[in-house]
Amino acid sequence: MAISSLYYSTNPIHARRLGAICGLVALLGVCQMAMAAPRWWLAESYAGVVESRQGQPFILAFWSLDCPPCYRELAMWAELKRRHPGLDLVLVSTDGPAAAAEVEALLAELGLEWAAAWLFSEPHSQRLRHAVDPAWRGELPRTYYLRAGRVERAVSGLPQRGFVEAWLKGP
Repeated sequence: MAISSLYYSTNPIHARRLGAICGLVALLGVCQMAMAAPRWWLAESYAGVVESRQGQPFILAFWSLDCPPCYRELAMWAELKRRHPGLDLVLVSTDGPAAAAEVEALLAELGLEWAAAWLFSEPHSQRLRHAVDPAWRGELPRTYYLRAGRVERAVSGLPQRGFVEAWLKGP
């Protein structure tokens, strides 16, 4: 037994402190994992997300693990959050249930655990896409800018940082 282990095991004050610190670290780890866990995106999720924001501006971004430009977009969102703390971003992965762990890990790695994260609840996404926008054919990334509960602009492809910055400043 190491001397430090013997010291902590024989000194009840230090043993309690060490136990409290370990418990706090474990609790923080569980909380961080829970915050980053994506929710399931259903056909009715879009209406619920819009309603829950009560007309406040937000960005709804659809992405996928299989979309190389989406990684650049996700990095851009993380950077924009640092510059615009009020950014309300909803990230929806179109990958389906089998990718949940990978999606969660990527969002945590990129520092996007603050964003509302969702994951398509089914692997065939046409029905889920149609519930958001009947004109959307599945191209990614796909970003919607909403204000006052309505879509102001829908963009397929990588969002332009200049447009996003201007949009965040408001009308």
